[in-house]
Amino acid sequence: MASKMEIGALDISEELVSRICEALHYPELFFRGRDAIFGPRISNFYHRSLKVSKRRINKIYALINIRLVHLSLLLRKIELGKPRTIPAWDKNEFEGNPERIAQALRAQWLVRKGPIPNLTDLIEDANGVIVMFDFGADDVDAIRR
Repeated sequence: MASKMEIGALDISEELVSRICEALHYPELFFRGRDAIFGPRISNFYHRSLKVSKRRINKIYALINIRLVHLSLLLRKIELGKPRTIPAWDKNEFEGNPERIAQALRAQWLVRKGPIPNLTDLIEDANGVIVMFDFGADDVDAIRR
């Protein structure tokens, strides 16, 4: 029933919305938003092994979607005007070779060869958002969106 409410296939009363907000301690705006909800794709996970259960992956994505909604609300309030951007390249253009992708990104961002002293700064300078997140699973290191 909850999934039908989430996708708008089931009408719910204002009273039920209020009760849900009260029970979960979230403002009504959170449930009225139209932000995209993302489901898991195993390629989004940077993991040490594929031993992460489907149930764990679904829980991680549910928590990440909550964070994405919060970030979306925050980012609507600020103006980003940085010259660097994060490209959306097709990995097949680089024959799936991570080294070639890294070389192309370094060239686009004008990053010299050698160790990168602060990768977080580079990503944030390109309007990327990095969020520390406890996945509750040692087998998952990071997720990109």
